[in-house]
Amino acid sequence: MVVGARIQCTNVPALFDETGNECDVASNNIGNYEKKTYKSDNSDVTQGIENRLDHVFVWPHSLSDESTGNQVRDLPKTSNEISADIRREGNVLIRVITWNHQAKDPPSSDDLIKWLVPRNKYHIIAFGSQECENSIAKSIIVPTKERWEAMLNLAVGPDYDIVCSHSLQASHNMVFVHKAIVHLISNIKSAAIPTGFGDLLGNKGGIGVSFLLGKKSFCFINAHLAAHQYAIERRTYEFQRISSGVAESFIRKKENNSPGIDSSESTSNSTFCLANEFDFVFWYGDLNFRVNGTREVVDGLLAQNMHEVLVNNDQLTFLMKFNSCFRGLAEGPINFRPTYKFDYESDIYDTSKKKRIPSWTDRILFKNGELVDLITYSSRDEIRTSDHRPVYASFRVKLPSTCCISQNGTVQPFLNAKPISQICSIS
Repeated sequence: MVVGARIQCTNVPALFDETGNECDVASNNIGNYEKKTYKSDNSDVTQGIENRLDHVFVWPHSLSDESTGNQVRDLPKTSNEISADIRREGNVLIRVITWNHQAKDPPSSDDLIKWLVPRNKYHIIAFGSQECENSIAKSIIVPTKERWEAMLNLAVGPDYDIVCSHSLQASHNMVFVHKAIVHLISNIKSAAIPTGFGDLLGNKGGIGVSFLLGKKSFCFINAHLAAHQYAIERRTYEFQRISSGVAESFIRKKENNSPGIDSSESTSNSTFCLANEFDFVFWYGDLNFRVNGTREVVDGLLAQNMHEVLVNNDQLTFLMKFNSCFRGLAEGPINFRPTYKFDYESDIYDTSKKKRIPSWTDRILFKNGELVDLITYSSRDEIRTSDHRPVYASFRVKLPSTCCISQNGTVQPFLNAKPISQICSIS
């Protein structure tokens, strides 16, 4: 059995498609891998796993709330204390969540508080949803997300303002900011980039939200990319289209005298690099990238806790190393179990006729830099209402001491932080 260069365990094949064909990923364009004309014998793969049963593999601990709780202390009790704390320490705590609801009713607001949006912990909360409230088909006619917005607003609590809520058919992106710092928010923008049929329909696509916090620019993108095991090239295209489309939309709208990154050079180009246009970027959603392998092999790897082999066969992990459209973005360790696809209200992976291969479809990426620290990155197995597990990440962003202070030493007044609510179904 040939061992791929990226596999750290012997007697395990490098990359397989779901029919058992070996894949050649020697080139940097993983989307154009070619299928060999022969079939590999799955029995020797299974045998390779069995031969290693004498070695006990341990699944690594994820960066969960429970394992990192002491790093996220409660916010000060009053708004004045929170504002003073930011001006003194420069730390802004951010929570990002992505979840494909499968058009099912979500859990109670109490469960959301307990597992996903703990109270009094973060200055900014961004929640990206896919297949939210209604199915993709029904959302063409009924794109509103009023029930979900009301429940999420209840869970987040009265200390936060909604700075933006934007829907694209069945997808939804919502950003909350603590009332103590909402006066520092300005230049709120949102844009939806459809990538469905003909790049016109919103059954797939992304929603971007941007704003300034003091003098620093933030961008939050939620997306639902193309499905299916083999659609690597299409997902990569959609990722690039959404990134450049969101950046172009926001840069075109930017006022000439707005503070932030100088984009004079990039606006003359047809392609916009998202990571170059904003100080802080968070890119999340049901990105639909899969683990290459057969269902039998992946089940065996999971049963033996062979985490490293699975990660090395994750499509997005490979792409982020070699494809330029992911340049500037990073991801925390995916030490949680694959988040798709589960039987309803169960911890058992897909037992339907399709028997989809367990994969990390739900991801959170961020612009890498010295001013961003990843604190948590994990999934919530306690929430089983969907065939996807919700995924969350927490960040500590360091703002320069001058970010929110004017030259005369007073806090800069930003008064145009008006909430945005938009619904798009077809662009």
